[in-house]
Amino acid sequence: MSHLLRLLVVSLLASSSLVGVASAQLQPEFKLGFKALASHVPEVVGQPLENEHWGTNGDSLQQTSNGLMAWRKADNWTAFTNGAMTWINGPVGVQSRPNDLRFDWEKDQPSNRVHGDDILVTVVKVIDGNTVDVQIGGATVPVRYIGISIPESVDPRRPSEVMDEEASKKNRELVEGQQLFLEKDVSETDGHGQLLRYAYLQDGRMVNEELLRLGYAQVATSPPDVKYVERFKAVEQEAKQAHRGLWGPVEMYGGPQPQQVGVPTPTPAGVAPDTSSSSGACPCQPGQSGTRGPNK
Repeated sequence: MSHLLRLLVVSLLASSSLVGVASAQLQPEFKLGFKALASHVPEVVGQPLENEHWGTNGDSLQQTSNGLMAWRKADNWTAFTNGAMTWINGPVGVQSRPNDLRFDWEKDQPSNRVHGDDILVTVVKVIDGNTVDVQIGGATVPVRYIGISIPESVDPRRPSEVMDEEASKKNRELVEGQQLFLEKDVSETDGHGQLLRYAYLQDGRMVNEELLRLGYAQVATSPPDVKYVERFKAVEQEAKQAHRGLWGPVEMYGGPQPQQVGVPTPTPAGVAPDTSSSSGACPCQPGQSGTRGPNK
């Protein structure tokens, strides 16, 4: 009996040891460049919450208890941001700066890097094409993207706009369940109590700008929040020229072709002009003469 008891004790001790080893192996850890940066500013970085993983642009990311580690493939530096400040292990060693500033050696680098002036937040619900609910400090807070406008169909008293469903779908594809950094311009909230922010994916893309680039939004200037308005206008123009999204054929979205009221249509020679409508709009069937306006 005592022999069996000793065997049981040894077995339990061995099992406990294996469990401890397995648990240790499952704990996330910093490696290589992330480990080096964390060793310089451990109290700033905090503890790893996950292991390092690849982002969509080939960059490497790792979330910590205090923010986000990032290695940028394009310029081969390692950085940590807590949403307001960034620490970079760059060409002159470890330096820190506010997120809205750049070191001299960064000024010629592309701007699509991790930004933000708030904590890292998680999207819990996509409301429509330019509004999401995020989790901040245990509370659910609505956030509206600054500088863009998208047709909405939340009001049941008016018909759906052509692009609303598509814009909402694209916003969902980009951010649903994702973690975002939020950048403030001037205003804190709009008249409905929604936070006004520029939202950044963890791969550095700004969601506001991405929706414009893909043609699912239009520039909407709302002073004083106009920090990126010229940049947004250039992106919108490029989307127009490429006929993306709302700038493409309306028929591809199953919606009616918009009409321009009051714009005369040249009448072919030998065909009497249509005077049945004073508005300029034509209730004609496809193939007949009439006024059809460009996409809006």
